Amino acid sequence: MHVTLTRDELISALKHYRSIAKQDILLAGDTPEMQPIKNRAETRRQIYAELISVTEQAGPDGALAQAKAAYRELQALAQVGEDKEAELHALENFFILVGVSTPSAA
Repeated sequence: MHVTLTRDELISALKHYRSIAKQDILLAGDTPEMQPIKNRAETRRQIYAELISVTEQAGPDGALAQAKAAYRELQALAQVGEDKEAELHALENFFILVGVSTPSAA
């Protein structure tokens, strides 16, 4: 599948996603009861940063290929922890952004 967004469009959108995750981190603050929310937001922010880097180096189609591979790898795990669920969520957001359905575990 081919990504129809240009490199610059995709990078801009991913930067927006990353800024939303940063807002979630700031809103969570440093209270213990908000730590899980903060951890998930930090994980999403990291995934978006990685996708930005891949897009800069390999273009939108390269980022899509890496995201699909990472998603399948996460799905293959019998149980995913909270941080892995945040990774899945970030990757699912990416698939929505580029207009593809989430890949199957096969």
